[in-house]
Amino acid sequence: MDDCILCGDYFNDFRRHLDKTWLDEFRAVYCVDEECRISGIGRDHGYLQGKVLVPLDETTRWTDRGVLFIRVSMMRRPCRNVDRARGFIFHDSCWRLLKEVYNQDPIPLRRLLEVCKSVPVDDHNRLLWSHEYGRREYNYQILDQVPCDPYNVPDVQHILSKPLHLPRFQPSRKAKCARKEHGRKADNPTSTMPDLSNDSHEKNYFKKLPFEILEEIASYLEVADFLRLRSVSKAFCSIFSSRRFWKIRFWNERGFIFEALDSTIQRRLNWQSLYWHTNGSKLSLALSNRKRVWTLNQMLQEKLDLRWIDDPKLRHDDPGDVNWEWREVHGEMIEESFREFSNGCRRFHRRWATLPPKVTKIGVSTIHDGRESYVTGMQVISEGSQPLQIGYMNPISARQVFAEITSLEGFTVAVGPGGIQAVQMIMGNDCQSGWLGRPDEEAAVTRRLAAGEPISALAMGFDGYKMQRLTGNCVVAPQDSRPKSSSEL
Repeated sequence: MDDCILCGDYFNDFRRHLDKTWLDEFRAVYCVDEECRISGIGRDHGYLQGKVLVPLDETTRWTDRGVLFIRVSMMRRPCRNVDRARGFIFHDSCWRLLKEVYNQDPIPLRRLLEVCKSVPVDDHNRLLWSHEYGRREYNYQILDQVPCDPYNVPDVQHILSKPLHLPRFQPSRKAKCARKEHGRKADNPTSTMPDLSNDSHEKNYFKKLPFEILEEIASYLEVADFLRLRSVSKAFCSIFSSRRFWKIRFWNERGFIFEALDSTIQRRLNWQSLYWHTNGSKLSLALSNRKRVWTLNQMLQEKLDLRWIDDPKLRHDDPGDVNWEWREVHGEMIEESFREFSNGCRRFHRRWATLPPKVTKIGVSTIHDGRESYVTGMQVISEGSQPLQIGYMNPISARQVFAEITSLEGFTVAVGPGGIQAVQMIMGNDCQSGWLGRPDEEAAVTRRLAAGEPISALAMGFDGYKMQRLTGNCVVAPQDSRPKSSSEL
């Protein structure tokens, strides 16, 4: 049976474990006649040659009486003869955790299918996400014993039910020496406060701000960054013990303990103490696995939240100008729908547009996917015209970088098998901007799109969440001067 697309662990096929475990039950997200659905909870019954039987109704499970089932073919490998319903499967526990990541808001099923169809599969039919299911970061391996259920973790109730207190630390010999040498206390984030007797109103402008504004500033900082700020500005010392300071940062850094947000539990929680007791080094194996799957689901949510921009200035028909000659850079393309998709990328969308005159700025949207980063969209800004937007953008938490340019005469492109990772703009006199995006150290870097004169049109291809092809109309060398049709874009 296929592995879970969310956590990477297997499904119990009753050959590995005879006892009932959380690995037994799964759901499917699938599409029937362009309608995307989520199934009820199924079990290993009926799995045969890449097909599963799952309850038709989302609210039912395989044990219910009179439940209606639907047969779903796995989208693990493209094939010619398939059932009407095709999709992907995942553990019910992993799905419930994804719903918590979305804070019980609706999960966009169509986007989930689009994104999953953009990811290659390995020989075991596991989606080859760039994050590798957190195995590097969490040193996580699939062992013979039953993996820990990422949703039902008894350790959480144990942590939340007992009183939590911050430990008192004894200063180390190194800290004592530092106090003598510098004539002040060493900064200890849990038991001592920094000595900032030289902190004056004249030099420390933070002292002039109200406590509420200081608290708001602190809310944008990671804990480590806040501690550095606290060590140089006495104005922030009182915020360290503020209940609100620890509570507002809880979702971003400790969201995997989502049970703590229950209203009956919140009233008696010491957020600072809970933060300390759920530090990575103190997590049990079960909680560490939940944090791993939670982080994977957060990365998936970032992809699902991308929105395709249908700019009216974009076109998807044939450029129709035989005098235009195009050069392109792309990932390892898999064009035929019936071929095995074990590496590279696919194209779901293609758009092109002529560029406005006097382009002054280029912006790129990016997304981090484990050890790799990809371009998801591009924005072209010019004098006197509305911005031209191509590709995917996140309207809520856009990760965009811009570069000002004097002209656009091409691109230097960093590309990997999965698509475009970063670009540099080439201007007159062969000047280049900095990188927009984060090129991987294994990415190929090419100046194939260096035109030597202003580019007048761009074409791009995309899969379900990233750019996999970038094309510009360029002046080509005489030996390669044949016109290229739009089918080659």
